[in-house]
Amino acid sequence: MSRSTLFSFLLCWLSAQGSLRADEPSRAEAKRLKDQGTRALNDGYPAQALELFESAYRVYSSPNLQYNIALAHGRLGHDVAAAESYRLFVEEALNAPNDAREYATTTLEQLTQKLGQFDVRGPANAELFIDDVTRGKLPQRRTLFVTAGDHLVRAEALPPGTPPFVHSYAVRAGERVEVTVVFLAPSPSSQPKRIEPVKTWARRNVAGLTLEAIGATSLGSAIGTGVATLELHDYLQSRCIGYSCDSKYRNDLSRAKTLSVATDVLIGVGVATVVTGVILFLVDRHHRRHSLHSFHRPAEVH
Repeated sequence: MSRSTLFSFLLCWLSAQGSLRADEPSRAEAKRLKDQGTRALNDGYPAQALELFESAYRVYSSPNLQYNIALAHGRLGHDVAAAESYRLFVEEALNAPNDAREYATTTLEQLTQKLGQFDVRGPANAELFIDDVTRGKLPQRRTLFVTAGDHLVRAEALPPGTPPFVHSYAVRAGERVEVTVVFLAPSPSSQPKRIEPVKTWARRNVAGLTLEAIGATSLGSAIGTGVATLELHDYLQSRCIGYSCDSKYRNDLSRAKTLSVATDVLIGVGVATVVTGVILFLVDRHHRRHSLHSFHRPAEVH
């Protein structure tokens, strides 16, 4: 044996010894809990024993503890959980005592004939539920034990919005049923519809209200220019004789004519915009009534 090979062997042996020493506290605590569970099981307290065995397994995950867990489940009548624990023990606790392995194998065969099994296949990372109880994620390494009868298999996948796989299966005692999970793409109709906000009367008639505002402003300005025209007219009438005025009042005469024209224009614009706004209001009212009538009209029977 070469020096490099010998050195590698010694290094691996030392690492293993270090791991064993590091695990010693956990192994000791797990053994203490297992011994307490064994006493509780022998004294007729399977529920307390199950809790202690499962605590021991969480501290130190030895496959040998699955045998104790299976015994407690069996005493409690949990056939499905007992079968799963016996299977783990038989598959993984290869160095367990022969009598324990023989008992576990025999009991597992009896439970397999009493129960049904699902062999579930489907996309990775899909969450699997049987009768609304989670059974882990896909893919499943082993078949899943279930009681004989009808069961609801449901699987959920990402992304959110993907319709879940839901199917009911009937399984008989000793039967193995294959389940293939297939997800359908979300249809556009399944997407939530955007609800359009209801438009208020003011929002529906923005154009009409704008025209009414412009018309009211124009008429208001026409009143202002009309008043100014009248005041200027009275002033000139008091200064002029008939239709002849002194040259110094020519600018006032020109301003009076301008105000008069502006008043006429403003009155015309104001009246036109107000009338247009009223027409828009009437059109909206007619359209609104027609829409409501069409919505509430019963379907004709031919």
